[in-house]
Amino acid sequence: MHKRAIFKMFLATILLLALVGCNADYTTETGLSMPENQITETVTFMPIVVNEMPMEVMFVRASDGTIRVALNTCENCHASGRGYYVQDGDVVICQHCNMSFDIDYIGLNSGGCQPIPVEYSFEGSYVIITHDTLSENYHWFANFRN
Repeated sequence: MHKRAIFKMFLATILLLALVGCNADYTTETGLSMPENQITETVTFMPIVVNEMPMEVMFVRASDGTIRVALNTCENCHASGRGYYVQDGDVVICQHCNMSFDIDYIGLNSGGCQPIPVEYSFEGSYVIITHDTLSENYHWFANFRN
C-alpha cells in the first residue's frame, strides 16, 4: 500500500509538471479535450487522473492527416506495469515486449499488443474524450509503473 501511495504522488507530480510545462490544461470535469491543431505526427502522450487512477492517452496525426487516439497501454502487456509505448520515428514501441506499431495504425485496431483504441468525438476544433469513456478504461492502468 505504501508503494502505491508513493507511486500516485510521483505520477501526480509528473502530471502537474507536464501540464505546467505545456502551459495548458486540457483536462476537464467532463473528460479530456485536445485542440486538433496541436496534434502532429509526433505522438502527444497526455497524462490524466481518472477515479484516482493515473492514465495516459495518445494523440497523433497519421500520414493521411487523420487523427488517431488510443490509450497508452495494450491488452497483452498492461498487467506487467510496463505495457506502455514510446515513439521512435514513425513507430511506437511497447516498453514491455518491444513490439512496434506504425503511428498510422494507432487507434484503428484492438487486441494483442496494439495501443487500445478509445472512443472520441470532435467539438469544434477539439478532440473530446468523455469522462465516462475514460472511466470505462482506467482499469487498464492499475499496474502501471515507469
